[in-house]
Amino acid sequence: MKKMLLCSALLGSLVLGGLEVSAVDPTSEGKATLETLAPDAPAITPENPDPTNPNGTGQTGLLTIDAVPKFDFQGTGLKGTFTDVAPENHTRNAQVTDRRGTGAGWELGLKISAFKTTEGVALKGAKITIPVSISAGKENESIAPSQVNQVNGLIDPVAGLDASKMVAAMKDEGYGTWIAKFENAKLDVADGNAKGEYFSTFTWSLGSAPVGEGE
Repeated sequence: MKKMLLCSALLGSLVLGGLEVSAVDPTSEGKATLETLAPDAPAITPENPDPTNPNGTGQTGLLTIDAVPKFDFQGTGLKGTFTDVAPENHTRNAQVTDRRGTGAGWELGLKISAFKTTEGVALKGAKITIPVSISAGKENESIAPSQVNQVNGLIDPVAGLDASKMVAAMKDEGYGTWIAKFENAKLDVADGNAKGEYFSTFTWSLGSAPVGEGE
């Protein structure tokens, strides 16, 4: 009898109390359906908001810039390095959210106008450096944007500076919320400028990247 039972087990079944018990467990199917939100999806709250603008940009839709930073460059004298001074316990950042669910990719760009006084006098010989790093939003498991470029260039007294493709998510990257962080930004100012306060407009843009394009 022992030999018969062993043989039956090897064949995938066992006779117990006159009933045949299968060694293969039955299976069934589970299904989860994810759908895109409406095109006018509500604004996303910034995860690391600027204390001076805790509500963010208020942009609505499926591809949005939820928050953008302010910069305050401070130093001494009329020339040299002027370092961005952020509020205590706050890291300057721009937050992007892609809720399209298509993996088409996106590009975050920045245009910096010339620094000028309220009287229109432009700051000459100003070179800006903004280190950039990227981190995922809370509970985001998607692939990070593969292009992250530091802003580094001379701000023209007339044309300013165009820092396109600061962050770029290629095909199947950058789903959900991503936070571009800017720490230790600085402005190197050449000699030969008048004293005073100089102001610039930082214009942030977000567009769809061509699918699969990496340049």
